[in-house]
Amino acid sequence: MHRNGGTTTPELWNAEARPSVAAEVGSVDDWQSNIAANNGVGITPASSTRLHPHAEIVYISLIDAPSVPVFLAWAPNSRHPALSDFSRVAHAVVHGAPDS
Repeated sequence: MHRNGGTTTPELWNAEARPSVAAEVGSVDDWQSNIAANNGVGITPASSTRLHPHAEIVYISLIDAPSVPVFLAWAPNSRHPALSDFSRVAHAVVHGAPDS
């Protein structure tokens, strides 16, 4: 488990269904190296398949896994002209609302 930067922690599961942690690592690279070396398996958000591909790791979808929180963030003094539109579209995508 990547405690310092990971978003998937055992606390996402109820106590009776919580996966055990075999090892804690300090980086995504260390996490992937442990999995590739057959030292265990990992659970990660779907974005990892695109952001952290690895030739020796197979990612499969877990359709019944708990959701991972996602945040949209910007600087409070941002004046970007597309910020309002982007925020509206992101909110619509997450909440399934029609884009109007």
